[in-house]
Amino acid sequence: MRGVVDTFDAAIIRSKPSVFGDEICALENGSVLEIDEEASTKDFYKVYNAAGIDGYCMKMYLIVEE
Repeated sequence: MRGVVDTFDAAIIRSKPSVFGDEICALENGSVLEIDEEASTKDFYKVYNAAGIDGYCMKMYLIVEE
C-alpha cells in the first residue's frame, strides 16, 4: 500500500509512533511512501521508501493509495 503526503507544509517522519519520537526528516507535499500496515498504529503509519527513509508518519498527513 502506498501513501502520498498531503499537507500544506511538510510531514515529519519520526523514529517511533509518537509526537515525542525523534524527527528523522520532513517530506514535502506529494512525496510517495510505502506503508507497512501491520507495523502501523492507530495514529501513525509505519513508512519507508527507496531513498532509505524508514519511520512513522501521522496518518492525517497521508492519502492512502491501495
